[in-house]
Amino acid sequence: MDWVTKDLNHLRKRARRLRAFSKSCATFLPSRGSLVAQMLCIEVLHAHVMEEEVSVKMLFAATGFSVSGCRAQFAWLVENGFLITAQAENDKRRQVVIPTPKLKDKFQLLMQAMERI
Repeated sequence: MDWVTKDLNHLRKRARRLRAFSKSCATFLPSRGSLVAQMLCIEVLHAHVMEEEVSVKMLFAATGFSVSGCRAQFAWLVENGFLITAQAENDKRRQVVIPTPKLKDKFQLLMQAMERI
């Protein structure tokens, strides 16, 4: 087997994993079929795992989507109990976003699904 075939097989394997991850995100994360909602959840969970605070403004900027699109999906996630906002500890003017136990449970299911891939 030459190096080109090895590289091609490696890329195919990565593409299959990426597709499986995307399907798992759509299955386990609360997205309503929206990539924006998925990205909002992933960014909040990432900040939570890294023990970082993420403000609403920073969250919207991190997704790379329009503010209006983020705002609509963010409102749905808050209304349905997946995210909450709270005042930042060091600056009372800033609102930070925190994942709820409901979202953390969904994330746990996603991680279990990813272990099987």
